[in-house]
Amino acid sequence: IFSIFMAVKLEDEIQQKTNVQRESVESAINKLHDVEQLIIRARFYEEKTLEEIGKCLGISKEGVRKKEKKAIEKLKFILRKD
Repeated sequence: IFSIFMAVKLEDEIQQKTNVQRESVESAINKLHDVEQLIIRARFYEEKTLEEIGKCLGISKEGVRKKEKKAIEKLKFILRKD
């Protein structure tokens, strides 16, 4: 019984940490410029390709890749800072 209780408690702690991390990432994304937010959400939440995003934005696949790279660097900075 004790080990079941500990497993449930550990699972709850993991879920809480995951929720906090998810909120931190979402908060960091919200600090990006609109186009950067769109690219990050499309790539990592909607699993769109660079080409698909480029068509929506009217820019090349390479342009999307560059903006994505810049946005990821900004996110790393924001998340380290917070």
